[in-house]
Amino acid sequence: LHTFAFSFFSPLLLSYTHTVALSPVGEALQCHNCVREASDSGDCVETVETCPPEMNACAKVTYPAPYENTFHKSCFNMMECLKLGVAQGLQVTCCNWDGCNK
Repeated sequence: LHTFAFSFFSPLLLSYTHTVALSPVGEALQCHNCVREASDSGDCVETVETCPPEMNACAKVTYPAPYENTFHKSCFNMMECLKLGVAQGLQVTCCNWDGCNK
């Protein structure tokens, strides 16, 4: 299993961590789900969702200024998750084991 973390708040900072974990074959991925829209909106109620088969990653997306403290956690397609940080300049963490986007 792989974890990819992108941070575009610092120029060209990219980290890659290789993690090995055993996951039962055939079980759907479970990810934390939460959207916090603004720093003054309080904490969101975080739940765990079972991902559909095409969503093979968990993601946490944190938005840059002027949207500090705004974030989104959910199931994601790994390729789309990886593209999101590069294309939009967001801080994105993509991972693929249960609950990894805490």
